[in-house]
Amino acid sequence: MVTLRLISLGKWKLDEPLDVYWTDPDIINDPRHQKLTARMILSHQTGFPNWRWMNDDKN
Repeated sequence: MVTLRLISLGKWKLDEPLDVYWTDPDIINDPRHQKLTARMILSHQTGFPNWRWMNDDKN
């Protein structure tokens, strides 16, 4: 709700890359992190697997 409210107020853009705000240290070396947008994350379409901390390689 906070994200949608900020978008409706014009303080955040739905299709702006999020790496300008913050990047998860787990994906900092993956160049795809620069393409992630709020729209992708809110629609669960980031392309990253869920529960990656449970994988042997942590990716």
